[in-house]
Amino acid sequence: MVDVVVASRVVLRTFRFASSPHAWRRGAPRLRPRVARVLRTTLLATLARPHAGLGFFAYICSMLDQIKVVAFDADDTLWENEKRFRKAEKLVAERLSEYGDFDYISSELYKTECANMEDYGFGAKAYILSMVETAVNISKGKVDAGTVKFIIDSGREILHNPAKPFPGVVETLRKLSDSGAYSLVLLTKGELLDQEHKIARSGLAGFFSHIEILSNKSGREYSSLCAKLGIEPGQFMMVGNSFKSDIDPVLRLGGWGVHIPFEVLWKLEHVDEYDHPRLFRLSSIDQLPGVLL
Repeated sequence: MVDVVVASRVVLRTFRFASSPHAWRRGAPRLRPRVARVLRTTLLATLARPHAGLGFFAYICSMLDQIKVVAFDADDTLWENEKRFRKAEKLVAERLSEYGDFDYISSELYKTECANMEDYGFGAKAYILSMVETAVNISKGKVDAGTVKFIIDSGREILHNPAKPFPGVVETLRKLSDSGAYSLVLLTKGELLDQEHKIARSGLAGFFSHIEILSNKSGREYSSLCAKLGIEPGQFMMVGNSFKSDIDPVLRLGGWGVHIPFEVLWKLEHVDEYDHPRLFRLSSIDQLPGVLL
């Protein structure tokens, strides 16, 4: 049996050549770029789901080319973020070790975060407040001022995230931007000032025609964004690392999802995943142009 990955590479190389401006010079029929893009992506999707049948093939062919907007999550999709939270958690747990082991402190911190979500929302500043509150609770009010300062300083390191883009991010955004085929959008959730700082430090803002910082990502926010951009959900694709926040709400609206998991995921973002005809799963962002271009 031919390996699916090897087969897909052979087919993709064939269509990339056929759609290149050099194909006609070698006597090969040249495909129009738009047609080649649809065929390449359809073959990728079909090879990834070999039992889906011709109905799936036809569905992708008819629908994929309708996409007008490609939106990107920021944290842990374009740059690293969650590891900084986990590092702060570890440091604080070590400092509070006289009140319990890491698992206990981590569990109490998570409970506090969830309880505070409605008041504080997401982000590093909310996390710092929850760490301080957890320290007070588990120590029964005995935590000293020096420890509170240590917690604040540990949390401040999260705010100093350099937001250095992952390998392949700049190249991918440049290819999509230069193609002129899509409007690129940056869609992230968290505390406004912190997210603005990270976007500025990343140097990526110039690739996006629209940037939004949300307090949450649900179907309501995605539906509002589509209305604001003047598009239908079927013309919208979301790229992100969180299936819960980036993928599931968009698929349920009728949009497209590209899931690129990161090695660390916050507990609150864990959710049961599922396959879907409008879902692509990639291992790195530099694979995205192969799907869209």
